[in-house]
Amino acid sequence: GSSSPTSQPAGTHATAHGPHRGAGVLPVTAKTLGIKPRDVVTGLCGGQTVAQLASQHGKSTQDVIAALVKAADARIDQQVKAGRIDATQAAKRKSTVEARVTARVNSFKPSAARCQRIRAGTIIFV
Repeated sequence: GSSSPTSQPAGTHATAHGPHRGAGVLPVTAKTLGIKPRDVVTGLCGGQTVAQLASQHGKSTQDVIAALVKAADARIDQQVKAGRIDATQAAKRKSTVEARVTARVNSFKPSAARCQRIRAGTIIFV
């Protein structure tokens, strides 16, 4: 069956990794902030950063970063267990996670075109 745009969000970026990454940016951010994934999308498409959304919901930027880094590390560990990457690749990926997550939390804003597609339900966010 089909799913709603928020039921199977993709991971940290829109790539061929697909919508099966339930510990992706959108659900982790929403859970950390205590809001619905759709509310995260609305805020981002309204011009706010994740850091600004965190502040509005009584959380620190570091709260969101820590949750997203933990989720990313868990995904990397799953990739190792599944034989998709080796320990060296995992260590290299983990070494860059916090800096990448921090940059996205503080500055990521989806394009107007992406927000239009999100609102139309034709793509899954982030």
